[in-house]
Order: sequence, then structure tokens, then C-alpha cells
Amino acid sequence: GTVSFQPGTWVGIELDSAEGKNDGEVQGTRYFTCPPNYGVFVKPVHCTLISEEAPQAETASPTTQRKTATTPAATPKLAATSKARPSVKTPATGKTE
Repeated sequence: GTVSFQPGTWVGIELDSAEGKNDGEVQGTRYFTCPPNYGVFVKPVHCTLISEEAPQAETASPTTQRKTATTPAATPKLAATSKARPSVKTPATGKTE
């Protein structure tokens, strides 16, 4: 979505290791939550959807099917398409996030 620190659309990603730049908060605005240094923001063109984990139904009963259908889908798994870590310069401070 949109962010306050750069123009355009950005994707917040939680990494599997502490190679990021933030914890989902940039310049006092919380966009998502993850451990410190596990979060990065990248442009959507640098992301690839690699899987969507959908909730598994316990049984095939109509009740379970309704419940599964109304349950929000799990967060999609994303992968950055470049090995280079993204950097974002903030306009106000010139600091790289």
C-alpha cells in the first residue's frame, strides 16, 4: 500500500532472518509488526507470490465449509525477486530505511 516515507505503492515483508531494516515501523508509523531487523519494504514489481496457505477444513460438512469460506485467508508468502536488499531514503532526513 501507500506509505508516508516514499511515494508510490510498497509491500512490507517480514524476512526469515534478521537481515532487514525495521520492525514494520518507519518514522513512527506502524505498517506491520515483526521482530526488529526482520522487516523491509519493497516495490511490488520486486515481489513474487510463492504460495498462499489456505486454512484446511476439518471435515467436508456444510458447516465447516461455510466456516472455512468466511475465514480470512492466511497471509500470502512473498519472495523478493532480487537478492539485493532494498533501501529507501526518507525525504525528510535523507536517512536510508
